[in-house]
Amino acid sequence: MKSSAIALFVVAAVAGAASALLLAQAIHPFPFLNDAVLHYGLVNSIASAGARGQSFLDPWVPEWTLGFPVFHYYQNLPHLFVVALQKATFGAVSLLTTFRVVEALCATHLPIPVYF
Repeated sequence: MKSSAIALFVVAAVAGAASALLLAQAIHPFPFLNDAVLHYGLVNSIASAGARGQSFLDPWVPEWTLGFPVFHYYQNLPHLFVVALQKATFGAVSLLTTFRVVEALCATHLPIPVYF
């Protein structure tokens, strides 16, 4: 019983420390690194699909060479979640900030599902 309480404390401490360290990245602008370039482009493509007359479930992604239907081959639910969350704020929070906050929350809370 005591060892599981210690383990839960360690998991909470790791998630809390990661949250504190990544908070600055979620709030302050910085250049995208690694996969964030792709994922923000996909989120932006979904968000602007309606203005281009496309389905938001499977938009054409013009940023890839001459364009590519990425969501025919790649999951779209996480990207749809970010766009829906941004729309739920009625424009009070930018798409970029929403993306960065969701990205930071996913990274900082990863120890919790891994533990369980």
